Amino acid sequence: MCSPAFFAASFGVGVLLALGPFESLFGRDMARGERPDLRMMVIATVPDPAQPGAHRVEQVMLSALPKFREKNPGYSLLPPAPKGRVENPLSGMVTEYSTAPSGESVVVETVLRHEMLSVRARYVATRTEATPLYTHAGSAFDALLFGLGLAAVLAIIGRIMKYSIQRRAARGRY
Repeated sequence: MCSPAFFAASFGVGVLLALGPFESLFGRDMARGERPDLRMMVIATVPDPAQPGAHRVEQVMLSALPKFREKNPGYSLLPPAPKGRVENPLSGMVTEYSTAPSGESVVVETVLRHEMLSVRARYVATRTEATPLYTHAGSAFDALLFGLGLAAVLAIIGRIMKYSIQRRAARGRY
């Protein structure tokens, strides 16, 4: 338990263990009355002025949706395809999305990736409205910290066990 190999292995296992549960532990569920993370992305289409009759797909943060509506009167919040990816090279933000029909609306799941940040969201979209259902913001750094903490605790336990065994051996109890 004191070797560098054990430390590295326990760190890796800690990171892998943290990736799944962190999402359910720290997610926000609007059905429980929680507020959505305003960094969640909404997929929208707007008329493309460069090509009459065509539309371009954009990613819009929930916090910026009111201003977006003012600036783009011909917008739609219904994604154009069941799955897609929207990139903004200037900001480095990438949003992947998938949809599932739900009556006259669609349920949209988005994943925003920006540097170390990841924001997962699920919302119901109509042509003009987006109603958040669930959001989770986190980063790989959270899982790395958990893995490091687990590895450190196990290393300390290993050192205490090693010290205890050495003391007992020195007293002739082994």
